[in-house]
Amino acid sequence: MGEDTTAQMARAAADSGRQLDVLGVRLGALHIGVLLGVLLVLQVAGRKWWRYRGHVWRMKRLGKPTPAWNPFLGNMIAAAKMVNALPPKAHSTYIVNGVGKTIKHNGAFYLDLWPMTEPLLVVTDPDMATQATTHPITGARKPAVLKAWFLPITGGPSLFDSNDAAWKYLHNLFTPGFSANNIANEVPVIASKISVYRDLLRHRAREGGRFEMEPMTLSLIIDIIGEVVLNVSLDTQHARHPLADAMIRQLALKFSNYAPQKMMERLSPLYLYGNWRNSRDLDSHIRAQVESRFRSYRAAEATGRAERYRSVMDLAIEDYMSQPGKRGAAALDAEFMTMAVRNMRMFFFAGYDSSAATIVFCYHNIYRHPEVLARIRAEHDAVFGTGLGDDGRDDVPAQIERDPALLNALPYTLAVIKETMRLFPPAQGIREGSRELELVDAQGQKYPTEGISVLISHYGTHRNPRAWVRPHDFLPERWLVAPGHELYPPRGAWRPFEQGPRLCVGQQLVFTEVKAVLACVVREFDVRDCYAEIDAERGRPAAAALDLSGVDGDRAYMVEAGAAHPVGSYPCRVSFSGYGGRSKEG
Repeated sequence: MGEDTTAQMARAAADSGRQLDVLGVRLGALHIGVLLGVLLVLQVAGRKWWRYRGHVWRMKRLGKPTPAWNPFLGNMIAAAKMVNALPPKAHSTYIVNGVGKTIKHNGAFYLDLWPMTEPLLVVTDPDMATQATTHPITGARKPAVLKAWFLPITGGPSLFDSNDAAWKYLHNLFTPGFSANNIANEVPVIASKISVYRDLLRHRAREGGRFEMEPMTLSLIIDIIGEVVLNVSLDTQHARHPLADAMIRQLALKFSNYAPQKMMERLSPLYLYGNWRNSRDLDSHIRAQVESRFRSYRAAEATGRAERYRSVMDLAIEDYMSQPGKRGAAALDAEFMTMAVRNMRMFFFAGYDSSAATIVFCYHNIYRHPEVLARIRAEHDAVFGTGLGDDGRDDVPAQIERDPALLNALPYTLAVIKETMRLFPPAQGIREGSRELELVDAQGQKYPTEGISVLISHYGTHRNPRAWVRPHDFLPERWLVAPGHELYPPRGAWRPFEQGPRLCVGQQLVFTEVKAVLACVVREFDVRDCYAEIDAERGRPAAAALDLSGVDGDRAYMVEAGAAHPVGSYPCRVSFSGYGGRSKEG
């Protein structure tokens, strides 16, 4: 008995030993696998480091303008110093242009910020920017880095980051939805959404409290984009909508971790899972609406009944159904549906972000300049009349609904919008560099771009003192003077929508939205920002708050959140103006 027990114990010990050996082998294999993975990552990173640093090092050896450069860190030290010199959350355009001011250059300089981004040739000269965007080979090409940047927003390739045949197909498919004629057809819908927005402003004016203007304006633009792009009534100005919520969450996931100090959070499994899950939900909501529009198209085609069928998605479906072999199709194929969903996500982001920020920056500029406010109100009087109802309100939204062409009779209002976008451009432009593209400055110096992306700094170009007289001043008159006048805008110097073949298709929509909002709002309300008030509450003297080195002395500086947005979402108070006898009680 004792011998059997001893034998069993010996066998058990032997089995345990074998199991430990197997476990040890597995752990050893795991360690080796992890080590190999780390080595592979380091090898790839090392190759990129060698290649990217090498591009800028060669430019430096050729005597090209480059800020203080380190062979290991590139221009990261110079950028870090600029970040520390700027106020919190300042937009990256301030960092790039601030670094550029530390050296002498003739409108372009090389910048090495890897691993934050690939090597850049930063352009602030209008003529050099035009060279990049009109080049026959690279003028229509976006760099590959954009695909990764846009992936969380779009879920895959879209009109914005595609190239060559794919871009041409998408451009031809979606451009008709943004044509001047089609946007004019959408003006009644736009005016109806602005009526809701104006009522909400009246409520804020009656309350008199401090609030953030931008979220309220973003809801307006979401409602407009929903109608114009997808022919869906989201009504986010009154209540939440699951499609809008999913889109907003997707943008928040992208930009909440956009700050350099939060870059590592993007590698968190929770972040990656949240991004994947919300992206799937967003796709589901958009897919359902695309399918709904397809069913409406089929029903209208079958019955011949009239329906408002002019949204961007509607026209794309119409084009799809006109293709050989598609007529009479019972469903949209999977390839078309995937393409449609990705581009609807892109249009939501592009339209929602830039238009709202532009409207708020217009308020900021108009109400800080009494002479501009008086002139824009006078123009609205001349176009829309001074008559008021018994309640002290005008009928501008109704006039715009009846006659959208009235918006074309507002040259000074358009000048205000253009000047606002000059001082506060929503984004920057970027093009793919190549061996064939060499930019040339006014002195004849050449700038190779092979392996280097060309970043067109709209902020730097719009405020370039060599191109603009009084570049930091808000002067809408620039857009009304004749050629030859000192204020007349230089050719190629205004680029919020970029230029060349990849001119933004949404330009007409943005101008229409913003003109309509200003026409319905500016005479009835006064808007006053509350930055000084907030600074005082935080113990900062108002005078010191306005001294913001690196952002041209403007307290409402731009912050990074997709498009450039006003810091703090523009805290303000709204009151009834009483202009022209308009009701002070609302």
